Amino acid sequence: MNFQIEKTMNLLVIAGSHSYGMSTSGSDIDLKGICTAPLDIRLSSYQNFDQYEGSPPEDLAIQACARLNTRGRERGIDWDYYFSDINDSTIYDISKAITLMGNCNPNMLEMLFVDESDIIFSNEVGERLRQERNNFLSLKLKFTYSGYAHAQLKKMQRFRGYLMGDVPQKPERKAYGLPEHRSLLTESESNLINEEIQAILKKWNFDDFEFEPGVKDSIDENLRDFYATTLKVSNNELNYKLEDMAAESLGLSTEVREALDRERKYRAALKNYKSYLRWQNERNPVRKKLEEKFKFDVKHASHLIRLSRTGREILKTGKLMVRRPDAEELVAIRRGEREYEDIIEEASNIEKEMNDLYMTNPASLRKSIDTKHLDSLTREIILYSLR
Repeated sequence: MNFQIEKTMNLLVIAGSHSYGMSTSGSDIDLKGICTAPLDIRLSSYQNFDQYEGSPPEDLAIQACARLNTRGRERGIDWDYYFSDINDSTIYDISKAITLMGNCNPNMLEMLFVDESDIIFSNEVGERLRQERNNFLSLKLKFTYSGYAHAQLKKMQRFRGYLMGDVPQKPERKAYGLPEHRSLLTESESNLINEEIQAILKKWNFDDFEFEPGVKDSIDENLRDFYATTLKVSNNELNYKLEDMAAESLGLSTEVREALDRERKYRAALKNYKSYLRWQNERNPVRKKLEEKFKFDVKHASHLIRLSRTGREILKTGKLMVRRPDAEELVAIRRGEREYEDIIEEASNIEKEMNDLYMTNPASLRKSIDTKHLDSLTREIILYSLR
């Protein structure tokens, strides 16, 4: 980054658990902000700026810590935060910020809807963005919020499997009918075939379309369910079935397809095993203790319910409440005070509600954002910042 970001700041807010009203004395401090990169960066062929991750401007960080310490004392909590305690700071260029907010990215929308007490810095541009905040809400948020919630659910389910004893073992090639130190196909043959298979698979899904990650996850999940039902296979077997069909459409022999299938299954098992090792070795000690006690990741559970409830509320009322009125309930989930099955049931029920709300649209949310208006807003802000 070749400019002083503090001179280009438009908005900086406290994010994460502190902004949700779910913080404790040990909660991380997360700051998020928006700036306008200088003209020489915007017009350069060799430089670009989308976002910055790292330490925030020190004077603003000191203000954030002071505000949190005051809040802690008001709640009778012995907080004592310093500049060095800030764990995460992400600052986005205005162009990227508006694009992400227009795509109903939950983490980005929150910046515009945080409680006034969580705003550390806001200039005329920051205030203009907050005035425009409802123009970033659309029915698309049904997919982003449910998609982000689903990602938490999948992690929670996978980690629960580990905690309940479903631990993957290191796979052996011979168990898959494969030679120990070599592939049945040469690397170039395997790569060429897999490239052709993936090209066919892309035609069968939405990979050529640009979606926000949460939206894509939601669509992919529905599409997988459709394929699995149509092809009469389980969801776990679906990838192998689709790849085999793609290989067959290329005219590959049964022997080659079987060799590819064995290699794929071995590599998938190896990837799963490595994922388990990372989870086992890199967990936060406090979080690990909670997981072992309750047999599921209570932090993922809390995020799952928070995202689900927030998405439902926006679809129902048209309002985004970052500071959670149900903060105590969510903290109770994080403490392990609700059963795993209860969490799963609530998430499933909310997802059904969100589907109904999407169809009925009681909040009269727009179907899609006005991209021309947001483009005009971006240009206006950039030109204003150049004055």
